[in-house]
Amino acid sequence: GAGLMGHGIGRNVVEKGWPLVAHDPYKPESVADLVQRGATAAATVADVGARSDVVILCVTGAPQVESVVFGEGGLLATMAPGSVVVDCSTNEPPMTRRVAAALAERGIDFSDAPLSRTPPEAEAGKLNVLVGAAPATFERIRPVIGAFAENIFHIGAVGEAITLKLINNYLTMGMLSVMAEAYAACVKTGIDPKKWHELTAPGVMNSGLFQMVVGGAVAGEADRMKFFVSN
Repeated sequence: GAGLMGHGIGRNVVEKGWPLVAHDPYKPESVADLVQRGATAAATVADVGARSDVVILCVTGAPQVESVVFGEGGLLATMAPGSVVVDCSTNEPPMTRRVAAALAERGIDFSDAPLSRTPPEAEAGKLNVLVGAAPATFERIRPVIGAFAENIFHIGAVGEAITLKLINNYLTMGMLSVMAEAYAACVKTGIDPKKWHELTAPGVMNSGLFQMVVGGAVAGEADRMKFFVSN
């Protein structure tokens, strides 16, 4: 995938010296940009699998991961034993473990490696990456992940990284919902949201998330709330 997060991942991988084969049928312009930076375009998933020692998935979710791995010409059928699949998608833990088990039967290693932070950090190569993998697999893929990550956290075995990512998402979405409701309450009661921001910024409830979302909103970028909730 070469979308909002995948393009930044691919850009940093290829610009930091790793050979890259890129494929995304829905983002041809992003693939073209990666090719201009030194990558090679692949026409199909099968082409990626056959030509890669490490395949990084960055797709929408579990159904897309399942299709890429198990579909006709998918990674399960085309990758060589000894290769590795690194899934940076926000997958589902049971699916993650099922994919890992199926790949293991063919001698292919697997790691769930969900992402934290946003597309600008992906482009800058400063993502936070949670990794669920056997220790040997983690050490093998760490240098590649390091091309696009500022912080790498080895959470534990396969499936544990995506589980913690979902827990973290639960916390983040809950905080965002409360911030949005508080902002709306200010508007409905006639309180200038800038005053709320001024009150909160020097207090214990201040955070990077608060500044990105509420700080952006009071500066005239109300879509900040929508953007971070949707991503």
